[in-house]
Amino acid sequence: MKKLKKLKEEFKGESLPGKTRILFFGTVTFVIVGLIAWLAIYLLFVLGMNIAERHLVRNVQPLSNEYSLKNYKNGDCRIIRREDNKMLGERFRNMEYEKTIRDSVVFLYKKNGEMRTFSLKTGLFSEDSYDYIDLPDPAHHYCACSQKGLLGFIDCHTGKLVIPLKFYEENHFFLSERRRYGRFYPIGIHSEPLPLIADDKYEECCAIIDECRQEREYDPEYERGDDDDNDDEEGIIRFKGDYCIVPTTVATSGVIDTHGNLLLDGYDWIEYNEGCKLFKTVRNRKYSIFAADGMRKLLSDEKKLYVLPIGVLLPEQEVLVNHACTDTLTNLIIDWATDGCEDLSEYGDGDYRRVYLPCDLLENMRMYYPTDNRYKIICSKSKHGQKGVKRSANGEMVVKPMWEEIKIYRNAANQYLFFCTMDGYGFLVDEEGQFLKRI
Repeated sequence: MKKLKKLKEEFKGESLPGKTRILFFGTVTFVIVGLIAWLAIYLLFVLGMNIAERHLVRNVQPLSNEYSLKNYKNGDCRIIRREDNKMLGERFRNMEYEKTIRDSVVFLYKKNGEMRTFSLKTGLFSEDSYDYIDLPDPAHHYCACSQKGLLGFIDCHTGKLVIPLKFYEENHFFLSERRRYGRFYPIGIHSEPLPLIADDKYEECCAIIDECRQEREYDPEYERGDDDDNDDEEGIIRFKGDYCIVPTTVATSGVIDTHGNLLLDGYDWIEYNEGCKLFKTVRNRKYSIFAADGMRKLLSDEKKLYVLPIGVLLPEQEVLVNHACTDTLTNLIIDWATDGCEDLSEYGDGDYRRVYLPCDLLENMRMYYPTDNRYKIICSKSKHGQKGVKRSANGEMVVKPMWEEIKIYRNAANQYLFFCTMDGYGFLVDEEGQFLKRI
């Protein structure tokens, strides 16, 4: 009160400019003090909310019978053991929940973007953090991982680095992004782009990869079995059986075994057909075939070849050979097989006429040829609808169920031929299941 009384007396004794100055500085001082007080209250409120959200639990998600994920209000998460609610490891920024179904592995992200794994089988974290960790393979449970531009593999259930970080990482994990945006140079999360000295080579490599991928319509280099994972995505690197294809330079690939030994190297493009145990490689636009057993070269410098479940097709020579490339199965290959041929005159068997089954009649509304029902076409559900032929009398399998389509032909002497198609090519098979030779 005394200060306020003194201020009033000073104010009365001042001239008009003095009174204005006192009012201005007094108001400014009040506003500044008010703003500082408001800001301090706001900062205390925000700090208190952050502290509260850091410790307040939003929910708990069960991950397995033994482990759960505790989610906090601020978005952090932590693994807890359900038996005693003990918190394991460190706090993480988030978790990819959809990946926990993959081999009982949880993928966790730290605040700096690095990743770690946690095994729901063993209760172990990966021993180190990595820039990126890929999905595990189902046989060895190895996950490809990268750190500072180098690629290696960890065992997702022990957390140990089983294959050292020694391969070239950027060429594989970021292939999709680089090709999508026209970036023909390595890109890493933490590394600067390398000089563009490899642009021409990498661009040529991408053209080769595009060409090879277009051939997949006729050349499915992956299992046709009940493989729900059938990962045909760019950027997925994992072991198939005992082998894995890894990038070795900006534009070349190689093959390693489970110990990290380099078995093949220096190819523009490699694919592994696990069912046939064959590697199909491309270098300088020439194709070669290697047997997985000992990496023996079976064919080399072919302009085109297709690895099919029945053998290796060589379009330039118009032959189909077995997977060992030692025996010609047939030289009767019909390019771009069609559904509409009524007879086989074009292939030297004009007296053979197509037999239309009841289902053909409904689908095609064509003339129905009477049949003695000696053979029937079967469709295998366990092999994704692939077709085969059985003898109706005893159920004996004549043509194995590995074909996309089968048409039955018969001549006047009740002799049959089967027109079987796969990946755009047609083959003639006789009643004994043997491929026919061109006459």
